Amino acid sequence: MRILLLRRLNQSFWLLLLMGLTTWGAWRFCILLAPSVTRPLVPAHQELHTLHSQHLESLDSSVTALRLAVITGQPEAVLLEMHEQIRQLAQEVTLLSVSEPRRKTALQTPLLDQCLAFKRLLILNAPAPALSQHLATLQSQVRYQQFLLTLAPSN
Repeated sequence: MRILLLRRLNQSFWLLLLMGLTTWGAWRFCILLAPSVTRPLVPAHQELHTLHSQHLESLDSSVTALRLAVITGQPEAVLLEMHEQIRQLAQEVTLLSVSEPRRKTALQTPLLDQCLAFKRLLILNAPAPALSQHLATLQSQVRYQQFLLTLAPSN
């Protein structure tokens, strides 16, 4: 009988210790989760807005650099490489404009369409003034997006 009682006490001790450790772990886990659950989502919108603005500025400066390269008569390989960078930036800007809350722009795919049209013109060996004019159109669309972004509330 005494051995049976000691076994039960030993089992109870380990069970209580395990329950205590589980409770402590759950309490620590809740403390870690509490700040992220109660944190407002406004800073995320602000960060998204800032990131979108930075990408638009980068796209604008890249289009300016490509336009300068077209005017100065850079080789086609250099122009294609610069075009690929611009296409990637345009895709990122398009994704950011779609993902921004409370913001629906009419210029979500035309940036990419303009990039593809420029590549077609480049492959067809269009004259530099035509390429420059096409880049001016693309740049005006980028700047219009920047204007729309400044009008949109950032939070």
